Amino acid sequence: MRSALRLVKAIGVFAGLTYVAYRLLLTDQARADLRGGVDAVRDSWERVEEAVGMSPESLEAERFAAQEDARRQWRNLGY
Repeated sequence: MRSALRLVKAIGVFAGLTYVAYRLLLTDQARADLRGGVDAVRDSWERVEEAVGMSPESLEAERFAAQEDARRQWRNLGY
């Protein structure tokens, strides 16, 4: 229990110091650049999720289509 409380306190101190550093140490331009970087990462993550987030049904259909293509190609080669 003590270690959990210590962890919560450490996270709170870290979050507070991060906020203070963000507000006091960064210029307006640096904050804008940081927000732009965060937006770029978020957009990239969403694109990856869209690419990977295919439904199992569509994955099965793709696999079936690939198998059929392979069979057709082997037939065309004479096997």
